[in-house]
Amino acid sequence: MIKYRADIDGLRSIAVLSVVLFHFFPLFLQGGFVGVDIFFVISGFLIGKIIISEIKENSFSFINFYKRRALRIFPALILVLGFSFFIGYSTLYEPELASLSKHIAAGSGFVSNLVLWSESGYFDASSNAKPLLHLWSLGVEEQFYIFTPIILIFAIKRGIPLLKVLVTLMLASFIYCLWSMHFDRTANYYSPFSRMWELMAGVMLAFINISMPHANAIFKRFGNYISLAGMLLLSLSVLFINESMKFPGYIAVFPVLGSMMIIAAGQNSHINSKILSAKPLVFIGLISYPLYLWHWPVVTFARIIHGDKLSTGILFVLLAVSFALAFLTYVLVEKPIRFMLPLKSEHKAIILSIGLLSVFSLGITVFLNNGIHSRQFTSINAERSTGYDPDIPFTADGCGISKEDEKIVPFCQHDRRGRPSYALIGDSKSMALYGGVMRTAIPDNYWMYLGGNSSSTPPRIVMPVFTNDSRYSYYQDASRVVIDGLADNDDVKVVVYAIASRAIFQLKSDDSIADLPETKNYRLAIEGLLKGVDKLVLSGKKVVFVIDNPTLAHPESCMGRNTTFKFINEYLSSANKNCSISVNEQLRLSDNYRKLLEDIKNRYPSKVYTFETIDFMCDKGICSHRKNGHFMYSETDHISGYASGMIGNALNKFLLTIK
Repeated sequence: MIKYRADIDGLRSIAVLSVVLFHFFPLFLQGGFVGVDIFFVISGFLIGKIIISEIKENSFSFINFYKRRALRIFPALILVLGFSFFIGYSTLYEPELASLSKHIAAGSGFVSNLVLWSESGYFDASSNAKPLLHLWSLGVEEQFYIFTPIILIFAIKRGIPLLKVLVTLMLASFIYCLWSMHFDRTANYYSPFSRMWELMAGVMLAFINISMPHANAIFKRFGNYISLAGMLLLSLSVLFINESMKFPGYIAVFPVLGSMMIIAAGQNSHINSKILSAKPLVFIGLISYPLYLWHWPVVTFARIIHGDKLSTGILFVLLAVSFALAFLTYVLVEKPIRFMLPLKSEHKAIILSIGLLSVFSLGITVFLNNGIHSRQFTSINAERSTGYDPDIPFTADGCGISKEDEKIVPFCQHDRRGRPSYALIGDSKSMALYGGVMRTAIPDNYWMYLGGNSSSTPPRIVMPVFTNDSRYSYYQDASRVVIDGLADNDDVKVVVYAIASRAIFQLKSDDSIADLPETKNYRLAIEGLLKGVDKLVLSGKKVVFVIDNPTLAHPESCMGRNTTFKFINEYLSSANKNCSISVNEQLRLSDNYRKLLEDIKNRYPSKVYTFETIDFMCDKGICSHRKNGHFMYSETDHISGYASGMIGNALNKFLLTIK
């Protein structure tokens, strides 16, 4: 039996408070995300101590080990996943519910990190729209728990010194972490191997604690200084590390080392005994696991439903709700199941495993069915769907490029009613326009579509800005295939670009374009776009840029999200929302973007054209979220199916004038 240390629960409280406060108030605690790294070290230490002690005593059992893991982890996880599905069922649109269900299945199978890894990319949903995003860390830990006992037992049976094994694994993982930091940022964050060194640091500390009494004597002698240095490292990490830094990597050493020093100092050092062992911190440490599970779904669902930035007052209420749910989960679920339920532990573990398997089955079933279409409020919200429609009956796969090249283009389709003379290319904005131009095509003037984005790894995105600059690197392969294929296609006479202005300049928001002409981004964008345009024009094509649609601050908040909760619907309908922008303001915000397109037009006055979306999206000088009684947007700044049809029809008529 491992001796309980109150100071480690106190360290847990620092970890969870850092993460929670960062998620609720990121400007207040910009480095709070390092709390996850603190958790990794703690978990590695505790699990390592259990495994190594039992192996040395020849009492280790895989069944008992995983049984204890199930009793510790499963109850709160099942509850949170079930709650998330219920709220999702009651509030989310079909694509949102399908995505949530996939993440429920991933969370219950402890592979959230791998699923999120596969979804990463510029056009993937914002983290604020993923209620179970935080389960990636639980996936990393559980994957670690699967392999660590096997490795340690193998080493002992083969007579390989454990310290050598632990150091080798930790160094190998750290080296991979440093490599992926530069070459694969997504793997760097989500891969279990890039994170293993943090957990292994805790295991190595456990080994030292058990097997190296001389080292422990040194830790005890200088414990006050060691714990003080460790707390200083953690404080600096939380306060000064930020999301703009490459993390994890070299910088992650600071919170990892700080956590190791605090644990190594022992529970009798001043900081550990006086501060970390204080009852308030210990209490938060005891509820840290359910608090971690609850806080992110609570704030994320609020953001999804509210559709706007949450006020400080609302955030404090949600923070209180998260603590309340964590406390209730600990008192009413975790403790009774672990300590009070009159069943053998193995029976509890079996029941919990069946419960988690049921949650997995529910999630994967709803995901594979693309939601639950029979929900009462689903039809009310159907018009909000994106303009992209992969099931247009008269389209077929293929877009005039080789089968091998088709593999790296996310969407490659053509109108089978006749030879396409137009081609639509671009990112998610082209996906939103795709359905409209296809459905309103004029006879003998048909379309093919080469574009869109993909959640594959590496991401396949068509955004034809050709440059060697690293920020555009993951666009290049698919984009080159598209441009080269169209240049060689004699049937296509006009190539239409539909690209998000923020993507062209690699910005997060359009209102950041104000000073672009003087920046590297602007030069890269115009030079990169011209390389593709040059090739198309020289091959005899005309090029049309669809000017990006007007951008509202938060169009989701204007669309009357309907839920099964009457009080939420009443609140949403009464909330003050910014649902329009003047044409003049939109022109001001997009001025430099329009100048870039004019610069390209001026190079080829009779070959390059622009198509204005404002003329069709706006009315009487105002661009609103509704027109003619229909929604004009789907999610974020992407146009709806209705707007896609309106713009597509006008674009088809415009192209007749330049063909």
